[in-house]
Amino acid sequence: MKVDTHKVVTISYTMSDEQGSVLDSSDENGNLPYIHGTEFLAPGIEASLEGKSIGDTVDEHISADKAFGTYSDDLVFTINKKDINIDDTDLKKGLEFEAEVRGEIRYCLIEDVQEDKVVINANHPLAGVNIHFQAEVLAIRDATAEELDHGHVHDEHGHHHDH
Repeated sequence: MKVDTHKVVTISYTMSDEQGSVLDSSDENGNLPYIHGTEFLAPGIEASLEGKSIGDTVDEHISADKAFGTYSDDLVFTINKKDINIDDTDLKKGLEFEAEVRGEIRYCLIEDVQEDKVVINANHPLAGVNIHFQAEVLAIRDATAEELDHGHVHDEHGHHHDH
């Protein structure tokens, strides 16, 4: 079986920047199961795994535009505090949250809190970073209908969360 659309693929991986600093790895977070072809992974990462078999390895340098996108100044903006749906006591620099930005759900970071305004950055934290991606394919199986319907991998015991 090969890595292809709608296959559940489990990988061990290390992702680092151009200087060799580890950004993320299965050593820290455990092996990663995902449904291939659902845009769970960055496009360049997913493309590097396409067609691989169990035991195959990947060692790719992936440009920022194919990884987590280029940095866009247009995704840094200032809004009035009253227009953000977060309690004033929770509004602080460094707070991460999800919000709809230009029609898509994005992770956002509060970069600054002023008297009546908040500066928000909706760029991916790794936007603009070229990455070195190393991985080994550990397992491949067909995704279940339930997994495809929900858009994520379920553990061997089935479904254990609310939607």
